[in-house]
Amino acid sequence: MRIVTCTGYFSTGSSAICDLLSEYEGFYYKNDYELRFIYDTDGLSDLEYHLVENHNRHNSGHALKRYKRLVDFYCGNRIAKKNEWYFNGKWKYLSYCYLDSLTEFSYKGAWLYDYLDRGLFFHYFNSLLRKTIKRDFLTNEETPCGYPSKNDFYEKTKIYLSKLFDAACDRKCEVFLVDQALPPSDIKRYLPMFDDIFVFIVDRDPRDVYFLEKYIRKESVIPSNVEDFCKWFEYTRRHRQHETINTNNSMFIQFEDLIYRYDDSLYKIEKVLNLSPEKHLERKTKFIPEKSINNTQIWKRLTMSEQQVEELEIITDKLKKYLYEFPEITVSGSIRDIS
Repeated sequence: MRIVTCTGYFSTGSSAICDLLSEYEGFYYKNDYELRFIYDTDGLSDLEYHLVENHNRHNSGHALKRYKRLVDFYCGNRIAKKNEWYFNGKWKYLSYCYLDSLTEFSYKGAWLYDYLDRGLFFHYFNSLLRKTIKRDFLTNEETPCGYPSKNDFYEKTKIYLSKLFDAACDRKCEVFLVDQALPPSDIKRYLPMFDDIFVFIVDRDPRDVYFLEKYIRKESVIPSNVEDFCKWFEYTRRHRQHETINTNNSMFIQFEDLIYRYDDSLYKIEKVLNLSPEKHLERKTKFIPEKSINNTQIWKRLTMSEQQVEELEIITDKLKKYLYEFPEITVSGSIRDIS
C-alpha cells in the first residue's frame, strides 16, 4: 500500500490535495487528522538522531523514554481522540512493540533529565532529600538501552509504520492518503523510514494566510503582528533556498493553482503519480474549486480599515516573491462562506 501525504506551513490548504485525490478509484482518505509523531520533537526523527546518529550513554536511553511518553500522550482519550483512535486501537500496542524491538536491555537508574522531566520543583526537592535524608524518589526508574545500526533502525521503523498504516486503513485500497505525515522541509531525511511514500508540499499567498488567520479564524498559532508575520513567513520557507522540493518523492504545488488552474494541476498530479485520468471517478465531489475559490483573495472582500490597508501594503512589499498572480476572475462568494 502506497502512502501519499500532503504537508504545508500552516493554513496553506494542503488537505485540499487529499480531498482531491480521494476522488480517484483506489485512493482512501480516512480524514484530515494530522499525524505528526514522525517529525515533531521527541518523535521518530529525534529517536533516530539519538539512537543512531549521536548515540551516547544518557541521551539514547532518554530518547526511548521520551518517545514512549509521546506515544502515551498521543493515545488520546474520549475528549481528545488522537492516534489510538486513528489507528483503530493499535497505536499503543504497536508502538510499545516497536520500542521493545529497539531496546537491548534495561537497568534501574536515572540521570538529570529524568528529574527535570518531572519539573524543576521535583528536581530541587529531590536533590534536597538526597542531601539531607539520603532518599531518592527515582530509585526504581527504569532506563532502556538501545544501539541499533542505521539499517536496523530503518528496517524496524519501516515495519512499525507499515503495521500502523495497515491498522489505520480499514478498507482495501491501493493508496492511503495521510494528512501531514511529513514536514515540508528536509523530506529526504524521512524517506528511508517508508517503503513507498510521496509528499505534496502546498503553499499559499501570504495575504490570504494572514487575513484568514487574523480576521476570520482568529487563531494564535502564527504571528498577528504584520511585521512579525512577514519574518515568520519567510523564515518557515527559507529551506527552499537550498533544498530541492520537486523530486521523485515530492512535488510543490500552489494552493491557488488547484482552483484557478484546475485542469493543469490535475494533469501534473496525475503525471507525477503515474495516475490514469480514467480513475477520477468522483470528479469535483470532495474538492470543488468553484467552492474553494471563496478561500482566496480574502482581503478583497473585507471592509478594510486603515490598519488592514497598511498591513496589506506591508505584506505586498516584504513578501513580494511569494504573492500569487491571480487571473482576472471575480470572486463573489460571501466572506461567511470561508472555512
